[in-house]
Amino acid sequence: MSKGNFKPEDQTIFTSVLETIRLEENVKSSLDYFSAGSGYYLKQEFKQAIELYEKALELEKRERKLNDKLWKVLVDNLAMAYALAGDLKRSKEIFEYGLSIEPFYPMFNYNVACIYAEMDDLE
Repeated sequence: MSKGNFKPEDQTIFTSVLETIRLEENVKSSLDYFSAGSGYYLKQEFKQAIELYEKALELEKRERKLNDKLWKVLVDNLAMAYALAGDLKRSKEIFEYGLSIEPFYPMFNYNVACIYAEMDDLE
């Protein structure tokens, strides 16, 4: 920041203005995180996808912005990314969260059943 024709007597007011300036992180939407995560997911870079999908899901938990179709893809892809990265427990938690919102969505039911089977919990 600069001030044209700066004089020493301007320092006090200049400093007081500078002290009020705050830098904020570039706030992204759940769609932004979802889209970026999907790029990694499609490249099978699941750890990077998880990080971005988790941010999208956190925002969606606070306030739903994604349409139903994208929200379901977000939950499904996040849970599958965890499973493919070897974290079946977290995958199951994500699918169960999805089922708590959409209990009759067939893919969540099917995929959580697959996770239980992968965990040798056939009952």
